Amino acid sequence: MSKKIFILFFLAYICIAHYNELLAENFTVSEIHGNIKISFDPSELINLHIEGKINPRVLMAFGKLPDKFVSLATQLHSYDIDLLRADINQIEQYIDEARSGIIDTDPDLLMELKLYIVEMDYISWSELKKGDMISGNELLWFDEKTWMMFQNPDGGESRISSSGIFKLETDNLAFAMPAEDEAVTDDAKDVDTALKLPEAAVEDLSPRAASVYEYWVDIFETKGFPLEIVDGFLVEETSEKIELKALLADYTIDSKSEVNNVLKLHYKPINDELMDFKVQLPERIWLHDEQEMPIGLLVFSEQTITGTWSDELGYPVKSEGILTDLQFFPDALLEGKKSLKMLNVDNISFASNMVQKSESTWDSLGAFHASNIKLFEADDKKIQSIGFLKYDVKIDDHKIEALSSFVQDITHLVGHEDMGMFFKFLEEMFLEGDARFTLTVGDLDVSELEDIERLNIGLFETKGGIFRSDDRLEERNVILEYDFRDLMLLSDEADVLIEGFSFEVGFSGIDVMKVDMLMNLEQLVQDNPLVILDIFKEFLDGVNMGFSITGLQGSHDDLDFSGLNDLSLSLSISGLKQLIPSLVINYKHAGLGIMDEVPAELTPENLSLGLKISRIPVMEIIGSVMGAQASGPVMLELFSRYESQLEIELLDIGFPIGDVSLKGIASTKEQDTSEIEPFHILLLNSVLEIQNIDHLAEAFSKILDTPEVESLKAMVAFIKLIAEEQVYDDGTIVHHLKIASDQQGEITANGKDIKPLINILGN
Repeated sequence: MSKKIFILFFLAYICIAHYNELLAENFTVSEIHGNIKISFDPSELINLHIEGKINPRVLMAFGKLPDKFVSLATQLHSYDIDLLRADINQIEQYIDEARSGIIDTDPDLLMELKLYIVEMDYISWSELKKGDMISGNELLWFDEKTWMMFQNPDGGESRISSSGIFKLETDNLAFAMPAEDEAVTDDAKDVDTALKLPEAAVEDLSPRAASVYEYWVDIFETKGFPLEIVDGFLVEETSEKIELKALLADYTIDSKSEVNNVLKLHYKPINDELMDFKVQLPERIWLHDEQEMPIGLLVFSEQTITGTWSDELGYPVKSEGILTDLQFFPDALLEGKKSLKMLNVDNISFASNMVQKSESTWDSLGAFHASNIKLFEADDKKIQSIGFLKYDVKIDDHKIEALSSFVQDITHLVGHEDMGMFFKFLEEMFLEGDARFTLTVGDLDVSELEDIERLNIGLFETKGGIFRSDDRLEERNVILEYDFRDLMLLSDEADVLIEGFSFEVGFSGIDVMKVDMLMNLEQLVQDNPLVILDIFKEFLDGVNMGFSITGLQGSHDDLDFSGLNDLSLSLSISGLKQLIPSLVINYKHAGLGIMDEVPAELTPENLSLGLKISRIPVMEIIGSVMGAQASGPVMLELFSRYESQLEIELLDIGFPIGDVSLKGIASTKEQDTSEIEPFHILLLNSVLEIQNIDHLAEAFSKILDTPEVESLKAMVAFIKLIAEEQVYDDGTIVHHLKIASDQQGEITANGKDIKPLINILGN
């Protein structure tokens, strides 16, 4: 089954004037436009799928679980993992653990199991044709922009238009007689069409109803809220329910009755503290901008929005909703013209849940999922699409007042010019709690967007979090991760394919109470640049960054990546608070295309670098540079004072005709002498290996000037004189040099003084 297929259910029908609701056991397919498939699998299996209760054990019970997954479940049982009872979230967790080595099993096979369930490969399909008989409660699969018509025994017809997976429930369908085509009379209209919905008299409401009323009034009065009501809310209250109704603004003149524009809110008490609620949106909604101007028309076929209301808090503690077959027309107000653009979304679901953890703290979960998102222009030309979008957030141990402020003020915080207000919010929100979020976008396809001819991303995921820093409640660690898979970019300047690209950055020890000090950063830079370090010292303990890219192919401008097979880079810095941090760099690439003006034999086939610098005197170095005192002896003295150390884990450059590698440690030390000034020395202990030095020298001679060639020959001759030479069976010659320095500052290679070599390099 295609990756584009997701679990979607659509129940759409047309009711024409007077109708008879006639139900029968069998119905005849009278017309089909497009391709439709039908499943005759057991209704129990289909119902379990609809209820979201499919797992490997259920599939095995119906004989739908392949043997390879049964064997996998048996293997994982040794880890006390019951794979047969696992849901999709648990299977995803097992995939991550397998990839990280926690579980010794094949992560690809677990991913195959996940896709087998998510993409409903266990369902058996057959083609539906005109004249076929259906009995109801079947599962149908519609291609895009497909519809069907079917008849009951009395000749009544019903039409279904959908795309994706559709559960046929004929008990809920209305059949219209083809001959009937009368307009709906005024008497048949809903009584809501006559409502002029005045403002509620709050003093006549109970405290519970008044709280609900004020909550919704506040929401609709929030700047930027996309819905607009006409004449306020009508509130009806009894001992068994509370109902609110409001007319939403409409900007078109057509045959629809005004009832379609009524927002309805139903509340049913559970006990003295909680109420169940349901939100019923009209089938057509006009969305608005912050100036309350209409920006487009939204329609959808089905909706379910429910939740639980807390009287104590004055807002919902739980909510969930599903909207299906959404269509948004951003230019629907163009008179006399067909809408030039349309956004289609097969399914949107959202959920939130708050659980009280202690007397003053709460845990909260939030999720937003959308599937099969498509943007069309004129002539139904698809220009952008997203297979799925998921956003999940989890907040632990937060104060309820902070979350309430977040819910009410988030539209003001985002993009607000006063960033101090935003950091004040962070301080209140996360002073005692943790927060995590994940945003995932799959199958992104963009064509003809500004300068981009085509952009495809198989998967994009970003994760982040704010966590408590050990036992220091006032400090937080922040982590952000970005991950791309199967990226393709085609534009005037680029034609690039990337199998994988990831970037992560982490900050530790951020003091949320002092973070607003950065708000005056610009002025501080102008007054005294060095004070910036003091600011960072106050709130930043360490920063870690990582970057990796794999499977890079193609070109960008004059850069050709066609031969670059693998590239990774990581960088980490720690200890900035003490201003003597450590810096770790790791870089690696394999494969490189032809470089302009560089001979093929000197184009590195691979390069590896592992480097660590410990105890770097950042403040003193910057001061020396700015004071124009950064000479060699001065820098050596600085490094000696802080006992800095450079460790080269590996520096390896591989050429087609040879190889150069270096490993070693360099450190500084202050040597006590009888002199007035102390003697600062550089201690070395390293190994240099050069493979096929003659071939390398010959190749470099072709691109150097005559004086440089003479120096190169002298250097090669000296290295060959003092190095240990080793000849391998294939003719490869490797020269080894063990470079070291003693307490007197003398530098030797294989026990021989290398001042001549240093002089050559100096010239």
